Amino acid sequence: MNGAVWDFRIVFAYKGASTSNRLVFILRGA
Repeated sequence: MNGAVWDFRIVFAYKGASTSNRLVFILRGA
């Protein structure tokens, strides 16, 4: 099940990082 969790985390990070993290980085000024 580790592979499935990693796959989910990678997909979530790939899709989430491009939006959520990007907004956070812009708001934080980093």
